[in-house]
Amino acid sequence: MNELLFRTESVQNLAALILALAVFGYMLTIRAKSVATQWFFVFFGATVLGGVIQVYRSSFFTLAAEPHWLGVLSAFLMLLSVWAYLQFAFHFLENPFPRETKVALLITTPLLFVYAGIAGFVSDGALAELAGGTILFTVALGMCLWATIVFLRKWRRSVRHAPPGQPTQRVRAFRTFTLVNGFAIVGLLTVSVLSVLYSVLDAEGRPPAFTVYLFQFMGVGFSFGLVLAYLNYGPEPTSFQAKLVGLSLVGVLAFVAVMMLVVPAFQGETFATEAPQQQAVRFTPDPLGLGGYEASALTYRYDTDLGEDLRMNDDSVQVRMLGFAFPFYDKTWDRLYISPNGAVTFGAPIYQQGAIVFGSWYFYNDLPKLAPLYTDLDPSAGGGVYFKQAEDHVTVTWHEVPRFDTDLLHSMQVVLYRSGTIHMVYKQIDTPFWGSKTEEGFTVNARWGLMPGETTRSGTSFMGDLPYTIAPGEARTEDFRLAYRQRTHQAMVPLVWLVLGASLFIIVVFPFVYRSSLVKPLERVLEGVQRVNAGELETEVRVGARDEIGRLTHHFNRMTQSLQRYNSEMEALVAERTLQLERSLEDLKTTQQQLVQQEKMASLGALTAGIAHEIKNPLNFINNFAEVNAELADELREDLAGHPEALAKIDDLLIDLKENATVIAQHGKRADGIVRSMMQHARSGSSEKQAVDLNALVTEHVDLAYHGKRATVPDFTVEIRQELDEAVGQVAVVPQDLGRVVLNLVGNAFDALLESGTQQPVVTVSTRRLAEAVEIRVADNGPGMSAEVQQKIFEPFFTTKPAGSGTGLGLSLSYEIVTQGHGGTMTVESAPEQGAALVIRLPR
Repeated sequence: MNELLFRTESVQNLAALILALAVFGYMLTIRAKSVATQWFFVFFGATVLGGVIQVYRSSFFTLAAEPHWLGVLSAFLMLLSVWAYLQFAFHFLENPFPRETKVALLITTPLLFVYAGIAGFVSDGALAELAGGTILFTVALGMCLWATIVFLRKWRRSVRHAPPGQPTQRVRAFRTFTLVNGFAIVGLLTVSVLSVLYSVLDAEGRPPAFTVYLFQFMGVGFSFGLVLAYLNYGPEPTSFQAKLVGLSLVGVLAFVAVMMLVVPAFQGETFATEAPQQQAVRFTPDPLGLGGYEASALTYRYDTDLGEDLRMNDDSVQVRMLGFAFPFYDKTWDRLYISPNGAVTFGAPIYQQGAIVFGSWYFYNDLPKLAPLYTDLDPSAGGGVYFKQAEDHVTVTWHEVPRFDTDLLHSMQVVLYRSGTIHMVYKQIDTPFWGSKTEEGFTVNARWGLMPGETTRSGTSFMGDLPYTIAPGEARTEDFRLAYRQRTHQAMVPLVWLVLGASLFIIVVFPFVYRSSLVKPLERVLEGVQRVNAGELETEVRVGARDEIGRLTHHFNRMTQSLQRYNSEMEALVAERTLQLERSLEDLKTTQQQLVQQEKMASLGALTAGIAHEIKNPLNFINNFAEVNAELADELREDLAGHPEALAKIDDLLIDLKENATVIAQHGKRADGIVRSMMQHARSGSSEKQAVDLNALVTEHVDLAYHGKRATVPDFTVEIRQELDEAVGQVAVVPQDLGRVVLNLVGNAFDALLESGTQQPVVTVSTRRLAEAVEIRVADNGPGMSAEVQQKIFEPFFTTKPAGSGTGLGLSLSYEIVTQGHGGTMTVESAPEQGAALVIRLPR
């Protein structure tokens, strides 16, 4: 019996079939097909036929095994599609391997017919399983690997012969197909390795469930990746509209297919059944002897005297004589065949092939049977199956038998009375009844009931409708797998309609939408470009919607207007450009003059250094003789101390002479300081760097600055805070120059605090190790600086001190030492009335 019941695989297969049909239909519209496209056409033709079979197999529920020829045809179509795809790989865009192409055709073509012969004529046994699995997979994987290698060789060949610069279209095409093939091959190999490893490690040889998901995901990615690659790099010219429709369809169908893999709409975990717990049911034969039964609830009684342990395992069957003629429906039986999977049959074992294989087609066969719960039980893993014979009845007990590969236990009994009455007693049934994810989908493996022998089933509840009557010759069964499929079908029907509706909408409606909103506006722009190229500069394209194409059209119209204006006003534009060039030439001349002036200033600096050096000697003489004059005036007064009359006459002159000498000395020292600073400015950066302890250097010069200030201003008090980072360590610097910088910065901070009269003066000197530099920060809580002062603070001869108190070269010299001598930076951080901080950063 076949019944249309959709499941998650139905939606996946339907999406793949629609995509294959769409591509196949598109290829039918191509008149002059290249050889590669002809092979791709065969590939998708076989894919369409195989897709129809897969949709049928996943959408129709049957209780019997499917026809052997259907599986063989499905496998043959899959091999046919891979065979055609290998030839497509050889002929795509170019075929540099003609001999190999012929060899591949001669090798792979016979394999199709050999496989068809083996699979078609051998339907049972290990050889059939080998043909259906190992041979099929090996041949398909081999041809896929061969196609991948062909694309990889073409990719390398195209890269070698491609012009320098951006990759060519051929390189991108071969690269894309190689990656799509590689994705599928890696997935197939991964699934194969995992399955082999699991078959070695697992006693039953069953692959893990996630390999099925992975295999399906790789198949979806391969199919949809091929379509995307062909739409972008197919050898035949295509339209923008066809690409947009194809990409839209691929996107929607790929999303649906992946969604069914990752987040199925209905999982087995949501399916539960009401299993009887400590319940019993009695089936009383029809008193008229017509072969029917009356089913009614029975008072629960589980016989704890289990009887003989049949010592059954998962691949055994036991036959026991009843000792009396047992009437079942319209026949009588003297022996009983006991299955480990929760069923007893009359006349023959439930397994026709003599091997214990659990499946629905073994339940729905022609054998009369009783099944308290037919499911995949494994007595070898625990519990046991027992047989107890009495004078007027026999009892078969499945006691605490676990379901295969689970810890779910089942305890139940079947009691057959000489009168034909049947008792089914349930002590413990652990739920749920679902199985595992297989190539057939998520299977719920549990069913129960009474069957007279026909391959049939009833659609009513077995335990939930008591009491009820079973007509003569009528089966009474309940299949949880069918219930699961029916529940899944209810969830899948909206998705099936969604896939069909969305696909139809994309294929029928999207072309009109894309035609009106994208293709036609682009065609108008293209026509305008062709007219402008022919010399019609007055061309103007009508602007449609205000989107990207509308903006493109607008800019195209502006471009044509500009071309017209440039064409009509060429002379004016040339004159304007000439004027601009002249102005640029004047700017270049001005810049050249500025460079010359800067060079002159640099030379002047060097000259200043020389002049300062020459002035230094006369200044020394002035300062020395001024001091000598003052000393001579003192000596002269001492000599005239004994001559009051003479002293009175020249005392005023001596006082004036001494004062003049003092003033000369002061101004001479002032000039000497300026000259010394000029010489230091000229000599900065000439010393060699040394690795020194930066914290020690800073501490030493902070102390020197403080004691120097105390020597000139004895009542000067200030709080000095030193925050030194021990991680700074050794730094390569010029010790004399950097020490001079620290002295200058700390001294300037002292001067700022003195001039402002800060009540509680504080100077903070800190060092810090950064990622690629070390930092020295000198901060005070003085009056701070304005933005104008900060812009000029490092310029030579600029000072904020009162006249005669500074040369204006200290910070300039310090800035030059840090930036040019050490390759560092020196910045100021300040705001009015918020103090100032000078920050030095030196590379490590």
